[in-house]
Amino acid sequence: MKALFLLMFLALLAPIKAEEIASRVFPDGTEFAIHAPISVLPSGGFFPVRVEIRNKASESLTWNVRCLSNMDTYGSYRFRGRSSAEGVIRSEFSVSCPAGEERRIDLLIPVHHIVERMGGSRSINFQCSTGGGGRSLGGSIGAQAGSYAVGMSRSFSERFSGEINSAFRRMKIATSGPSYGSRSSNLYGIIDVARLAEDWRAYAGYDAFVLTRADIVALTPGVKLALDQWVRSGGNLILLNDGQGEIPGFEELSMNDGYGVRNRLDCGSDFEGFKSKDFARVLKPTEESLATISDTDNRQGDWAVGNALGSRTQSKGFLLFALIVFAIVVGPINLFFWANKNRRHRLFVTTPIISIAASLLLVGFIVIRDGFGGDGSRAIAIEVGGPDDKSAIILQEQFSRSGILFSSGFELDGNSVLNSIVAPVTDLNLDDSVNSTGAYTLNFEQTKEGWGINGNLFQSRSEQAQLLRAVVPSRERLELLPGDSGAPRLVSSFSYPLTDVFYQDGEGKIWMASGISPGETVTMNASSSVTGRDYGVSEAISRFGSSHRKKLNKLVDRPNSFVALATEAPSIATHSSIDWMESPTLITGLLSR
Repeated sequence: MKALFLLMFLALLAPIKAEEIASRVFPDGTEFAIHAPISVLPSGGFFPVRVEIRNKASESLTWNVRCLSNMDTYGSYRFRGRSSAEGVIRSEFSVSCPAGEERRIDLLIPVHHIVERMGGSRSINFQCSTGGGGRSLGGSIGAQAGSYAVGMSRSFSERFSGEINSAFRRMKIATSGPSYGSRSSNLYGIIDVARLAEDWRAYAGYDAFVLTRADIVALTPGVKLALDQWVRSGGNLILLNDGQGEIPGFEELSMNDGYGVRNRLDCGSDFEGFKSKDFARVLKPTEESLATISDTDNRQGDWAVGNALGSRTQSKGFLLFALIVFAIVVGPINLFFWANKNRRHRLFVTTPIISIAASLLLVGFIVIRDGFGGDGSRAIAIEVGGPDDKSAIILQEQFSRSGILFSSGFELDGNSVLNSIVAPVTDLNLDDSVNSTGAYTLNFEQTKEGWGINGNLFQSRSEQAQLLRAVVPSRERLELLPGDSGAPRLVSSFSYPLTDVFYQDGEGKIWMASGISPGETVTMNASSSVTGRDYGVSEAISRFGSSHRKKLNKLVDRPNSFVALATEAPSIATHSSIDWMESPTLITGLLSR
């Protein structure tokens, strides 16, 4: 109980001052420290930390950094019949620093995905040591499990903490979670701009970032690119403008923000015009971000991906019948017929044979019914952005039902972020409640291609759902050429064929073309509908959960943009034993000229 109260106390302190997680100066002058660039745990994905080493030893030092991400809901929901859920994610890293030098190394620590605003706590424990050198230290960071993951400008937070709290009180969570109330001071973390990572995955688990103009100016080009990619993958970036100058790319409504949003709040000279109600307004998109995504979607029962495989139960009636038959055979029949009172010694032979035969019959039934591997359904969308972008955003919702798996491990690409989401409640899914994604125990291991993940995320004879996002290098675009008689012409640089393409010009007129091969130039024909209801675009959008449907419909309605379908587009791979149903990928983007 004392440890619990201590963790809760640390959780209250974490958003206020938790930039330094662990630090130690050793007798030879060597310094080792772990800093949190964003002093609050994310809603999922990865928690970014920066390791800073100053090696004063006479030899190169290699540190083993072991991380333990814990989740404990202590009674807020049921997990396979238990009154509480505990989950652990283990990860391990190796960082080196040559003698007499300094190193700054950014690490991504995997964390559990929190969907519902529920009671409980989360923490990450760090244990760092050198092999045989006797240098070791540890540290931790904790937070309430239900906190919104919002990062706040340090200078702005110090000046307007009361107004920020007022803005959080104005916000209402779209689902069944509580209003912010008096706990709003715990709902955001401080951003250390100088230590932000140049990797969009470091921000993928955060709902919103609030930065000032001075913060944006101080960002390195690599961090700016990472934040742009985070916005396009679903983030909410808010610029508080002090009236000292404009920042390119922060228009109120940017066409190239993809699945996210980029807002600018003009606060007057030196922020004298800042108002909490306006601040709450620009924070509003947070309610449709990672922390709530697919929570209400799947609970409503209209998630097409989750319903695509049909329903499946555990066949409890058959199992009960099998147990009764087994009891009769191994008991009365075995005792009075096969091994009666004159042949009791046969029990040593008949009983094992009956047990083995019954086990083989049950295994055979399970294999026939569930099979090996598994089946899955996916909804995939790709946003290619504008002509100057050199990357594409992949958004993927998936649901799978596994049979017998020989291994639960799988590889995750290094460009991707995976979060477990609420699966439709059945006898087979891991979670007994719609209030969380389950407390999984996982091991993350860095590989050359990304992550090797082992644990109970995929289990035999179970159902599971995931949300995946990836930012991948890509120059694939559709280019608009001068048309004849007003009909636009397009040339495709995609590496795979596009089945149907719709284009809405600046005047709102809609054009359509079918069967565009890589490198092919086509002349488009007039169309009556941008959603392409007769061509499957609306059907492709409807496969997603309601939150993503809203975002995709906004992208489809952009002027000077296109929407296309493809059956050979790339996807984000997870477990190799799952056989995924074929479905068209929805592709959106701005036309190159």
